[in-house]
Amino acid sequence: MLLCNQSLDGGAGLEGLIGEMTAIQKAGKWKGSEASEARRLHLIPTAPAVAWDDLMTSPLYLAALDLVP
Repeated sequence: MLLCNQSLDGGAGLEGLIGEMTAIQKAGKWKGSEASEARRLHLIPTAPAVAWDDLMTSPLYLAALDLVP
């Protein structure tokens, strides 16, 4: 299942779906992949997004732009 672009409203929709899948898994009707769950957890942001104007002047962003051919 594709989980991209579902982080609106703090990811409530996505977390609800994952909750439903967890219930199905606990009922023994489906077995999730530990590797897949680890990848999903790794993709969850750990900090709020940087404001666009701040990003455009960020030294890290500007250095990354220099790496793009």
